[in-house]
Amino acid sequence: MLRLVFLFCATLLLWLGAASAHARTNAIEVAPKCHLFTGDSATLDGALKSPSNWDCSAEGWDSRLPIAWLSFDMRGFTKTEPAFDFRAHMAKLRSVTLTAIDADGERRSIVHQPEDLSYTETGPFYTVTLPEIRDDTVQLIARIDRAHNILSLSGSRVSSDETMQVWSTGSVALTALVMGLLIVALVLDLAAYMILRQRFALMHACIIVGMLGFLAVSSGLVSLVSDARTDRLWVFGTLCCVFSVASSSVFARDLIEKGMLPLQLRKALLVSAVWSFTVSGFFGLQLHATHAFDNSAYFISFLPVIAIYAISVFQALIRGSIAARYLAFGWAAVILAVVERIARGMGLYVGPSELDQLLHLAVGIEVLIVALGVGHRFLQIKRERDQALQAADVMEQLVLQDPLTGVMNRRGLEPEFDHLLEQGFTIWALIDLDNFKSVNDEFGHQIGDEVLKATALALCPDENTLVVRIGGEEFILLLRGANAVERAERRRRAITNRVMTAVPVLDRPVTASMGIVDIENVAKEVNIDFTIVYSRVDQLLYRAKEQGRNCYTHERLSLFDPEPAGEAGAMELGYDYRPAANLRG
Repeated sequence: MLRLVFLFCATLLLWLGAASAHARTNAIEVAPKCHLFTGDSATLDGALKSPSNWDCSAEGWDSRLPIAWLSFDMRGFTKTEPAFDFRAHMAKLRSVTLTAIDADGERRSIVHQPEDLSYTETGPFYTVTLPEIRDDTVQLIARIDRAHNILSLSGSRVSSDETMQVWSTGSVALTALVMGLLIVALVLDLAAYMILRQRFALMHACIIVGMLGFLAVSSGLVSLVSDARTDRLWVFGTLCCVFSVASSSVFARDLIEKGMLPLQLRKALLVSAVWSFTVSGFFGLQLHATHAFDNSAYFISFLPVIAIYAISVFQALIRGSIAARYLAFGWAAVILAVVERIARGMGLYVGPSELDQLLHLAVGIEVLIVALGVGHRFLQIKRERDQALQAADVMEQLVLQDPLTGVMNRRGLEPEFDHLLEQGFTIWALIDLDNFKSVNDEFGHQIGDEVLKATALALCPDENTLVVRIGGEEFILLLRGANAVERAERRRRAITNRVMTAVPVLDRPVTASMGIVDIENVAKEVNIDFTIVYSRVDQLLYRAKEQGRNCYTHERLSLFDPEPAGEAGAMELGYDYRPAANLRG
């Protein structure tokens, strides 16, 4: 399975490399030459009059001031490759004003509101139309009001590519492939939760839902299914990321085996989840009132969560957690990609937009590896539950089974009474060992127990004969089929020989008395209670005792009408007592 994971990763890396190699055609793209940050009151004339304030390096990107000015050198465009549009990384912003400046100083401006931004289908970018660009246009100034994402500033471009394809088709297909893996994993998680009702499966499903939302937005694929404003879609994507991160903390807490994580870290993971939902979620809303700090605060708020997560997994690894191994391998790539994204998002360095695909690749790796961890934990819990159910079955058998003789006891018989009648067990014989107390008194209870074991064996249960130990030296035979009474009598007589063979220390034969009742006719007509049958067969047993022991008596229960002919009356139980022949054993 690990080979499959490595093969998948290698394939994605090759695909990503090939996609990047073919991502660009002969189109011209111009990055900002210089940038400047000012307050709301600054004007274009004022910005242009202070060229020394402009930063023309790759550093100094800062979103704390509300207005960002970007300067583009337009002299690289030609008649055959004219400038087509302005494109930038998605962000929540208030407006974008583009001003084209010709060599003679003439200016043409166009103002775009958030609803004017068009979401590309190949990457997390928006595009807007340019003001009229002429042959003598030398400069384009972009005034971006309250952009909450530094990447939307440092990654902005003026392009001649009319296809509006920012990422290559292969790169977008890579993201689509990862999203497909996420959907498969989501279905498996939900199935696992429906079977075992374990929260870790539900939490992993929450992680995947958040990842799907984030990837759909960050890849531009969301534009295929939604025409919502691009700034709102971007906020939705950031909140999906927050949801996924918060769910990850709860998921790790639930997935790691009990005893493998200190209580303090379990609490810390829950705190980190709440922190992500509240703090990171608040900054992810990107309110204009918090513009001065929410970009940096959003990214910084994830750092303590990552630290707690890493420490927890490390501690679980030290204690030998198998689940932690999957988490460590699965989330290592994601954490590295997130750290890179934080550094770039805070403006610590400027990198190409294709670096966003590293996170998509890391998510694909995480899905494969952590899904294996979820599957392993699922099987582990299933084994534990199966063992618990097996143990419960054993305990139930012990409760319903006589521990000395191994046959069913009264507790197991009574609940099954009606079911046994339906199966045809309508001949009931109560057997009691004669003078058994004297055996216990003279030879001890250990010898008495051996006698009881031998008696159970002599009664010889089979598919048509059930044996139940009622208590002490009393047993019940439940019989069905032909010659039931004769079969019961043979078993009663067999007790003596079986005990003599099994317990040779006895100096006397052990005999038994038996009462038999046939309830076949009654069971077909009325509902009959266990206590009625047991009471009647017990009376027959003691009748056999009164007749000198070592014998049996037999009767058939029937229904009769006690009222005179022609008068209505309820049917009552009657007894048809028929002394058996050859009563003596």
